[in-house]
Amino acid sequence: MPPKSNWDHEALEREQLRRYGLEHNPYEEHEQEMELADRYCEQASLPPGSAGAREMARHQLGRGSSPYEQPHDAPLPTRMQAGEQVVRRAADGVREHGRVICHLSHENLVVVAFEAGGETVVEASELERRAA
Repeated sequence: MPPKSNWDHEALEREQLRRYGLEHNPYEEHEQEMELADRYCEQASLPPGSAGAREMARHQLGRGSSPYEQPHDAPLPTRMQAGEQVVRRAADGVREHGRVICHLSHENLVVVAFEAGGETVVEASELERRAA
């Protein structure tokens, strides 16, 4: 006996897919993305399959970042003040303790007096603040 309506046919198809473990169509997400991208192309007078429209569709469906999102700048390092206690890990793994003498404005450089003796110019990113 043939199905009575389209709904019966769709329900029968869903039941068969569920029964055989095929209820998730692996191409469904791609189809949704392409349909939405095609609508964007029509509305924006773009050629079909435009890369920008596909990126916007992916973003709208929650599958990717927006093509308009700008990369975030890394936060600027906090300026070290004179007298701060710092630690620097040397190339051989030894931790050197010292005190900041002054901050040079050129490329975030700091003059440090180390406890073992001597002063040197060090990039501030190589230093860690020591807990007081």
